[in-house]
Amino acid sequence: MSQKKTFIYPEKLFEVLINNSNLNTDSKILEIGTSNSLASLPLLSLGLDVKSVEINSKKSVQKDNERIQFKNLSFDETEFTTDFYDLIYITKPNEINKSHPAFNKSYNLLNSAGKLAIIEMIPIVNSEAKNFSPIEKELFKEYFNYTLLSEEDDFKISHSEYQKDIFTINNFHIFYTLESYTLDEYVNFIKSFPEFEILTKEVQEGILTKIEKAVVEDSSIEKKITKKHAFVLTVLSKKQKQLSLTFNS
Repeated sequence: MSQKKTFIYPEKLFEVLINNSNLNTDSKILEIGTSNSLASLPLLSLGLDVKSVEINSKKSVQKDNERIQFKNLSFDETEFTTDFYDLIYITKPNEINKSHPAFNKSYNLLNSAGKLAIIEMIPIVNSEAKNFSPIEKELFKEYFNYTLLSEEDDFKISHSEYQKDIFTINNFHIFYTLESYTLDEYVNFIKSFPEFEILTKEVQEGILTKIEKAVVEDSSIEKKITKKHAFVLTVLSKKQKQLSLTFNS
């Protein structure tokens, strides 16, 4: 696994995911959004069968664990001829808008009782870091397609748009984690984002320079940068499509 200090999915999230998806060692699971494999390994460690594909084929897949069946293709490019899954989970929903064809494709790849899970990681800005926070919010929004929330923000996350004609929401949970970073660790955290890896060298260096300058100038940050993350888990089940019958008179 990558040694970069990156956000770690909370163990409780996977416990809830497994329980709500009725998974066992015979279950077939597909992950969409491989990246650094941190969302695959908790399931693999329990002996579950996980196949993993990227969302965007331009992003490199880190083949850190031979037990994960990686395909360095986008979900749309991958052909699934005989596979039907008990669980499909998406770990980078910010790259898939809620009308994306991935939802229809997931519907067709799931067993009748299969579940589609959406796992959203939402960084929470440290409102006390007056100089650093605005820079961090700007970078996350511009380059990583994340919007940082403050701890005072209400999580008004709308799930009604998740292809409501073919899926229904079964469960919704929010889990929080708290991490402390040195400047070097925070730089590695930023570097761990696949969105960062595909930027030009010049843009990467500009981002890191902004971060280092903001941290140095922020008197509220002493030796550690404290980061809180919210992990939002939404578990969806398939609606049965209605058959349209035509009768001849």
